[in-house]
Amino acid sequence: QFFREYFEQHCHELKGIRAASCLSENLIKRIPKGTPKHEIFDAEFSPEGTFKSHLDGEKGYCVSYAGIAATSLLAVGIPARFLQVRPDDREGGHNIIEVWDDEKGWVLFDPFNDGLIENEGKYLSAIGAIGAAQVNHVKAGQDESVKGYLVDFYKGANPFGTTLVYPEPWLYTRVGAKENA
Repeated sequence: QFFREYFEQHCHELKGIRAASCLSENLIKRIPKGTPKHEIFDAEFSPEGTFKSHLDGEKGYCVSYAGIAATSLLAVGIPARFLQVRPDDREGGHNIIEVWDDEKGWVLFDPFNDGLIENEGKYLSAIGAIGAAQVNHVKAGQDESVKGYLVDFYKGANPFGTTLVYPEPWLYTRVGAKENA
């Protein structure tokens, strides 16, 4: 409910890419960059509690932005999925989302950068990005100024040509503690 109300307050009835960009611009303004106290993979992670902490000034990183964006979009019925990009040729990875857009289909969206991933003028899904020789980050929102972080992540070798991980949606939408089976 909290995610739905937040989305409706800030992004109204936007859909697809426009909804994701609206959330991203809002999160970039509200959440300072830095290592979060809890990530979606922590056993004690609480989506609502963690989001509220970020809104109160707790730092967040790409994992925070992607988890919040995916959960918010799902809460209002917009298909979205969290995606980890783990290039073999670089240290570290990056967390982004795929969002469904009625005109473009599944598109990669980076909430940490308010940007889309494209090749030759076409927005890419994860599957499309895997086969692309090169990918580019392009601005999604209305404001032309560069916002966000890790914009250089997409420069050089295609980071999608290696390992992509889709954590189960329960990780970023759950209620309650994670139990070991």
